[in-house]
Amino acid sequence: MIDLHTHILPGLDDGASTLDDSLAMARLAVADGITHMAATPHGPGLDLALTLARRQKALHALQAALTEEAIPLTIIPGLEYCSDGNALDNVMRHPECLLGGSNAADSRYLLLEIPPQISLGFISHLLFKAQLQNINLILAHPERYRDFSKNIQLLKELMDKGLILQFNADSFTGGFFSRSPRRLMTALIRHNPDQVIIASDAHDADWRPPILSCARKPIYSALGDDAWRQVTRLNPARILGIN
Repeated sequence: MIDLHTHILPGLDDGASTLDDSLAMARLAVADGITHMAATPHGPGLDLALTLARRQKALHALQAALTEEAIPLTIIPGLEYCSDGNALDNVMRHPECLLGGSNAADSRYLLLEIPPQISLGFISHLLFKAQLQNINLILAHPERYRDFSKNIQLLKELMDKGLILQFNADSFTGGFFSRSPRRLMTALIRHNPDQVIIASDAHDADWRPPILSCARKPIYSALGDDAWRQVTRLNPARILGIN
């Protein structure tokens, strides 16, 4: 499995605090069957260039520690960009924001979060603007937004236009956040399984761990094993260019 949304890098945001925390998360991920993980700290921060520089330093430290500890997990750079008025312009100036970092010239995917006070309808505008700039949008955990259940038809239409939805695995089982619209998430996977990713949004090894398998039973029961492989392996592998 491939986990495209995690906060595993130490000391950057509300995720892992120390390198030991990061390694504990990595061991859990590998035990769960995860082979690749995108490190997507919150951004842009007060200074996007500084945020990206700190991310790279933390990424190198974690990669070195994984090698030293013989933990078979590949870490890929990314960012969970909290949308502001300059989001896409900033990404064009700093392609390191994209999943895969500055090496993502042929695979231009941005993991985007919108502020909770912003309506999901705003995504229509962002998707159009992103596509004009050859950027593919992945909307982080839409199930957590207050107006999610009221915008299922809109999300279906946007998926058909190219929007990718990233659901948190633990949202299928109750999870860290109380809202868990499993039926609606399943309906969106059924509508267009090519446009859905299941990721952990992991922040630590205890309360919000890097576990994807918790979502397997509800997805398998409703949609079958092919859908499960699609949303946890085939789709993220396509995004990252992993064979």
